[in-house]
Amino acid sequence: MTNLEHKPGIYAITNQTNGKQYVGSSQDIAHRWIAHQSDLRRQKHGNILLQRAWNKNGKEAFVFVVLEYIDDVGQLLTKEQYYIDTIHPFYNICPLAGRKTGTKYSTEACARISAALKGRKLSPERIEQLRQGLIGRKMSDETRAKMKGLWQDPSYRERMMRTRTGQKKTPEAIEKIRQAILGRKQTPEHIEKHRIAVTGKKRSQEAIEKQRAKMIGFRHTPEAIEKTRAWHMQPDVIERKRQRMVGVKKSPETIEKMRKAFTGRTFSDETRAKMSASAKKRIRTPEEIENHRKSIIGYKHSPETVARMSAVAKKRHQRKQEQLQSNQPKLPFGEVV
Repeated sequence: MTNLEHKPGIYAITNQTNGKQYVGSSQDIAHRWIAHQSDLRRQKHGNILLQRAWNKNGKEAFVFVVLEYIDDVGQLLTKEQYYIDTIHPFYNICPLAGRKTGTKYSTEACARISAALKGRKLSPERIEQLRQGLIGRKMSDETRAKMKGLWQDPSYRERMMRTRTGQKKTPEAIEKIRQAILGRKQTPEHIEKHRIAVTGKKRSQEAIEKQRAKMIGFRHTPEAIEKTRAWHMQPDVIERKRQRMVGVKKSPETIEKMRKAFTGRTFSDETRAKMSASAKKRIRTPEEIENHRKSIIGYKHSPETVARMSAVAKKRHQRKQEQLQSNQPKLPFGEVV
């Protein structure tokens, strides 16, 4: 151990008390043994089995042996795996060279790692390497099934929600995401899968209430409103929406909900002006006119609807008579009192 060379190679740490070993590799054998001893003395070693043995038997019980020096650094892990498979060292927690699978960190260790990584940013080169590594990569069916099972676990969803609470994307990140999905169209297969997945799925009352509370007071910017309006006016979008609604009938419950939502609702003068201007700009095609004509042939309002319309008409007529008697100006067309 006194004549260690600063070379890459494979080493073993042997407990002479019971013969148990730890096998590892390093690009600098001499420096690695110094690092091992330093971590073990300070109770900071990452291998809990080796740390416990060191604390129990003392430094004198351990000997550091170089199994082989390696000229080609690229062969380190291959050689280390060979010795792990041959010797079966007791202190190696993970049976695979170069990995930490099976290693469990204490709560304090997790907190230290979290604090060290906070605020740390990857270099552009590293980000590009990760991006290139993921291009064309597809998850196996087993992995997809595992992920689906995790997300169906309420405790996992709650834990993930807590980790993301309060997180806000930077304007740069938002712009990158926007540019990445700009012009991106979903395949018919993906659209059909999504449709099947959400068909019959109802949100919980808590989710609906959270969404409602989030939207209270929210207003779109004029630019966003204009973009949305322009998108909805595209001919292909109009046709897709029309095809989607062909043959669709609202349930009585949905109709009643919509009726209650609009009952007593009044529009401001600005909103009325906008709606009027929008309707004047829109020119229906002959096909739309014909489709609308066919759709109302034989259509009859329910007795309740007829009664409501009659009551509204009577109130409007009464109001007009009062205005005529007092020489007040007529109500604008379409106004309902």
